[in-house]
Amino acid sequence: MPATTTWASQGQDRARDELYHAVGPPSGPFKLYLLGNFSRGRIHQTVDGRIHYLMTRGQWFDFELWYARGDEDRPDRISQPIRLNTPTNIDHVFVNSTRAGGVPDQFVDCYWTGPFPGHTNKVYYGRVK
Repeated sequence: MPATTTWASQGQDRARDELYHAVGPPSGPFKLYLLGNFSRGRIHQTVDGRIHYLMTRGQWFDFELWYARGDEDRPDRISQPIRLNTPTNIDHVFVNSTRAGGVPDQFVDCYWTGPFPGHTNKVYYGRVK
């Protein structure tokens, strides 16, 4: 089932951000699932059908990186998000998805940049298995 991620915050208050997973056909209608207090997210589906959520929380350009996992057939059920250890807080996270030219596999390759200002010229690599 095609899916996308949307988010909403109230008054640009990062502490009140809410990240949603919207599920439905490309033209809608969509059903929204609240993922929690996160600012941004990336979704990746592995060949086993599992959905992997990489989400950020914190102040803009100085985020913590979080991870949760779900199942393709049960978008209403995902694991409890856990914070991933990164060398620094991050600015952006990029996922090697098929949409970006990646090949489906049993793991998730991701890259991220350090917080802004200061470490955005450093690129880090991580793999979720």
